Amino acid sequence: MATAWMRLLKVTLTSVVNHKQITIGGSGYNDNLSIKITGSKYLFAAKDEFDITIYNIPNTTDSDEIVSADQIKYGGYRYVKIEAGYADMSMTIFDGYVVYVSNIKIENAKTSQMTIVCSGSYTYNNLKKQYFTLKKGTSMYAALNFAARQSGLQEVQLDSSLKHRYLQKDTSYDGTIISMITELCNSDQRLLSHCDYTSGSKMKIWDGTLTSSRVMHLTSENLILSNGYPSLTKDGIDFEVLPFFNFIPGDEVILDDASLINVSVNSLSAYESNPEPDHYADAEGKYIAKELAYNLTNRDSSFSCTLKCYAKSLYDNIKGTTSS
Repeated sequence: MATAWMRLLKVTLTSVVNHKQITIGGSGYNDNLSIKITGSKYLFAAKDEFDITIYNIPNTTDSDEIVSADQIKYGGYRYVKIEAGYADMSMTIFDGYVVYVSNIKIENAKTSQMTIVCSGSYTYNNLKKQYFTLKKGTSMYAALNFAARQSGLQEVQLDSSLKHRYLQKDTSYDGTIISMITELCNSDQRLLSHCDYTSGSKMKIWDGTLTSSRVMHLTSENLILSNGYPSLTKDGIDFEVLPFFNFIPGDEVILDDASLINVSVNSLSAYESNPEPDHYADAEGKYIAKELAYNLTNRDSSFSCTLKCYAKSLYDNIKGTTSS
């Protein structure tokens, strides 16, 4: 069983032209490099972002089996996949696109500290700018389906209630599908949206007060915490876990044991700024994951994911209004 807790962190870069791959970390070649990965996945269709820092990477090399900074920077590597977890249960936490590669030469210009800036897949690749006009009476369901197909999205899951929301006038769009999603979610704040390449290249828009993307029941037996118990916030709860399960934004997390939740009020000013902290806990222990923040390394002690969650009951009450 000990092998299950051997940490694994691996980055795979793929080039545009010939789909050549470079693997850093994991087991095998280039696993001696130090890697630090920070990033967040959000409950929104175009905000996922990750930064990968590689330390002491040689600037050049004569070996095809050893990666160099020059190979990464000038090799046309556009696609990136990040895997994390443990030897017997690793998972893909991010599958996206390289936006920019920078490197700082050190040690007499023999090695570099390299940073690879990455973004969620559809932000920098599939979201083509488009212009079209939709007639009055078109349903938002049909409009979003049309825009998504034009943008290159392969699979779209839309809330059926959008079939009964109609444009009140002829409407022109000049931009990407993200501008449409933003406008839609601003007009009806019950709606949640997410587009995550790691969860099957799907764009999802759904009514968070009625349905959840997935439901996870967490208990003291299956919740592998890092850095203490969940803490209550003005939105719901935050808690830090080891990367043992591939959470995605929009997951409904059920944590019905209130004794697992910390309420921190350590001063009079803290109480006065939030005089009813227990109000933000969900009576049924139901929370919606709005952000996943990763802090991962393959050398030092940092290796966790922080879940930031809405209380589902507060979401139902506060976000339950809509405009027609």
